[in-house]
Amino acid sequence: MARGDSSEAPTSLHVQQWRNQVWRWCKAHELLRAGVLLVAVSGGADSVCAATMVQELGQRTGTRLALAHFHHGLRGDAADEDAAFVARLADRLGAPVWFGSARVGDLVKQRRLSLEAAAHESRWQFLQRVREQSGAYAIATGHTADDQAETVLLHLFRGSGLRGMMGLAPKAGGVIRPLLSLRHADCTGWCQERDFAWREDASNTEPWCQRNRLRLEVLPWLEEHMGNVTGRLAHTAELLWADWQQLQEEIEEACQKVVHAESDGVFLIDRHLWRDTSPSLRWQILRKLTGRGTSASVIMAADRLLRTGMTGAEMPLPGKRCLRLQRDTGQIGSLLREELTLPQVTLMLPGDVESPAWRMTISSTLEDSWSGVRAQGMEAYLAARSIHGMAILRPWQAGDRIDLQGVGRKKLQDLFVDSRIARWERRHVPLVVTERGIACVMGLRVAEWALPQEGEPVWHLKMVRCSDRLREQEVRGG
Repeated sequence: MARGDSSEAPTSLHVQQWRNQVWRWCKAHELLRAGVLLVAVSGGADSVCAATMVQELGQRTGTRLALAHFHHGLRGDAADEDAAFVARLADRLGAPVWFGSARVGDLVKQRRLSLEAAAHESRWQFLQRVREQSGAYAIATGHTADDQAETVLLHLFRGSGLRGMMGLAPKAGGVIRPLLSLRHADCTGWCQERDFAWREDASNTEPWCQRNRLRLEVLPWLEEHMGNVTGRLAHTAELLWADWQQLQEEIEEACQKVVHAESDGVFLIDRHLWRDTSPSLRWQILRKLTGRGTSASVIMAADRLLRTGMTGAEMPLPGKRCLRLQRDTGQIGSLLREELTLPQVTLMLPGDVESPAWRMTISSTLEDSWSGVRAQGMEAYLAARSIHGMAILRPWQAGDRIDLQGVGRKKLQDLFVDSRIARWERRHVPLVVTERGIACVMGLRVAEWALPQEGEPVWHLKMVRCSDRLREQEVRGG
């Protein structure tokens, strides 16, 4: 159990200033009100400050305190001691406390998530459950101006729109952040002055993730060479929050004009009004309709289709939904992707073609001499002599056949069965087709007549999913 070190102990005036500062922040954003408020407490100085500060300020608003602590199953005895510490804190504050735990390491393997993402998901699922059980009106976290600065920089380096650049919102989705106007040093000062101990997490001092590197290396360098960067970034985020609130009103107004919600969860978009709407509002409306996790590439492609696409055009969307164009409207609905008819794409030989509908970029390069290297994943090597004129990429059609070495002419349906390709996936397997016929089933087989010989020229075809290519460049918009 650590108390922190300070060469100059804070005075009662400091305490009063911190309390007043947080009170003004909470009042400006309407964060505290009568009822139960669930405070997420890890045991660190920030979360201890949040719990104890809320208890004091809550007396003015009728806010009742409840605590929640999550054990990630990662830090052994230290994590057990954290839980015991939070239990003692709850007892001292006279507040009820909920404990949860998970083996986050197992979740990393099962879901193929990063350790940071798995821990975050497990913790928030627990907090949401406790919020329902406790009847709390919101979950309060101990995020400070330091966390805000780190978040803004993370989004800036990844590439972000307004929603991402405003960082952590004062309140959103049932979560409030009462300490965003304080620095981490203020929180440790508060705990020292009010005689509240806290726990130190050793993993916070190790640069094992991007956020820790920002906290330990980047921000200290910026502070040293550019002054109060953390405070200025936090202030910028607060200003952008005000702009975001205004934008939400404009989005809602525009949405009411151009979007009609059907009772079965289908949205109809007036294409004539859509073209007259500003790009920023169009993209925000699409993000609202398709979900915050939708990538920038999908948003842009959907917008382009709504503006310029022909009647009957379709494209898949996240969550087993799709966008379908009618004469005057675009329809977004929860339709299974197997219902979609993916379009035919003319390949550039050589060159790149991006297909939003396939959600892939197809590249082709001519290599003078094939070394015999085998294709991997969604790529293929086709003898240059096998392609004369145009080549296209299209989905499977009933009756399609391919000439296979040692097998002869084989139905693709049988090839899919042999390769254990699920029925619903078959119409999404790309075929490379030339004047002679099907040259290749990408990821599976190449036709006998298109197989290259070592040393002869080949076309190297490669398909990269947009989500893979743009994973680190997506507009996270938040």
